[in-house]
Amino acid sequence: MRDLLDSSSSRRLMFIECMLKENQWWKTEKIAAQLNCSESTVKSDMNYFRLYFSSTFKFETSKQKGVRLNILHEFQMDNFYQQILRECLNVQFVNLLFYDSLQTLEEYAEELYTSVSSVKRCIELVKPVLKKYGLTIQQKPIRIQGQEKQIIFFYGVLFWEEYGTSCLKRHSRYSKEAYTLVKAFKTENKLAFSATLMNKMTLWLVLIFERLSKANHIESNYTPLLPVSKETEQLVSRELEKLPFKIHEEDSQFISYFLESRYIFFTRDTIEQNQRFLQVYDDIEVFLTILTERMSIFLGNKEMVHKRLFSHYLYKIEFQGLSYSLVERNKITVYNQGGLYDDFLETAVDVLENFYRGEWLENVLDDPMDFLYILISTWENLTTEILKHRNKINVLIVSQFGLYHEKFLEELMQLYYPYKLKSFLLANEDYPDSIQLIVTDHEVTEYKFRLDNSIPVVGINYSANEHSWDQIKMMIDQIYSHQKDFRPEKEIPTENREMKNEPGRS
Repeated sequence: MRDLLDSSSSRRLMFIECMLKENQWWKTEKIAAQLNCSESTVKSDMNYFRLYFSSTFKFETSKQKGVRLNILHEFQMDNFYQQILRECLNVQFVNLLFYDSLQTLEEYAEELYTSVSSVKRCIELVKPVLKKYGLTIQQKPIRIQGQEKQIIFFYGVLFWEEYGTSCLKRHSRYSKEAYTLVKAFKTENKLAFSATLMNKMTLWLVLIFERLSKANHIESNYTPLLPVSKETEQLVSRELEKLPFKIHEEDSQFISYFLESRYIFFTRDTIEQNQRFLQVYDDIEVFLTILTERMSIFLGNKEMVHKRLFSHYLYKIEFQGLSYSLVERNKITVYNQGGLYDDFLETAVDVLENFYRGEWLENVLDDPMDFLYILISTWENLTTEILKHRNKINVLIVSQFGLYHEKFLEELMQLYYPYKLKSFLLANEDYPDSIQLIVTDHEVTEYKFRLDNSIPVVGINYSANEHSWDQIKMMIDQIYSHQKDFRPEKEIPTENREMKNEPGRS
């Protein structure tokens, strides 16, 4: 929802994100270049942060070095992001739209303690964001317009990003009935829900109940994309009877379908009568098979990954809008792990791009980050498997104290840098020509001369300390970075290229 932010709020958010990327000193001119603003604006933002966020982070300044951000232990990026959202006039305006209690520009201006012209400007800035969700703003009276399920979807995303769990304190009406329904659904189906997920589901139901209580309806003649089980229908109907207003059958159907499709998942048997969805279900199966073969990585929970990806597809065709699984600012999470998932992601994208052009592929490519995040986060033991298969650095360990101390250093290095090194000991006199790094507690220049002068050598103390480990880590990172920069292009297997034009596919 950061698209709702005005330029000042967006810049301040980017400011802190930029400073958090690297724990280093920044010149104000470099920060200004990153944020596309003036140095005076950077200094003004720093004063703003000192005024409102002094309890969570502080700026350290130096005439020679520049500026560095010191994070205190209370700081959490979610809280900072939420405060930036809540203080933005555009977001405050959109919040008021949900309740349908105000009608004119003047009423909104009075409620927001701003001018009518500012409200008009808010409306123009908010419209493009709402359009992504299939929504718009009616002028007289001022109302949010669109399908009711889209309005609920939009506000479910916004309120959770803006307030998190504390949102239920603001929307306490019907929270008891909503929580009871979620708990009954969890118990009936023997599901494992965390407290956070319970709150998220409760918030979603509270928003539905608040809208339905004002005579709004999901849509007339609503039909679920796939049939819902009788057990879920009966459970939902029973719990909805506890509300102080009548729920239409279509609204009950919508709630039942959402709960079942998101948290129970449909099986192949359930969708066999629907050829469109059956094709998608089988396409996902083919994709996972090709990907596991290409990566040579075991997928132990293939059924669960398959079901989650299919659920993701259903959700995207049910609702129009931005990411449902991630806060927008976190969508690059999988790319910020020091290159750990790069090969996996590149291979997954390569398989997708060379897949035949069906409905499922178009759906995925519309927003691949969501798809890739779900794939990585659901794939059991993926990180461990990637680490096991990654190319290891050949390191030669040399100690002036002989074999046993070399073995001791080897154990410590495997502890500090798991899955990164393949160790060889000089005392064993059995090491390959392809040594990439030498670690020694003896004379560095001696071994550069005796072996290969081009091989980097890290000198450590007899009893290695944190400085020694930092030096080794820095060299390991440099070697991995060099390997990444100069690795050869991957050739696409013939069978995957041919899949684009597989007979009988559209």
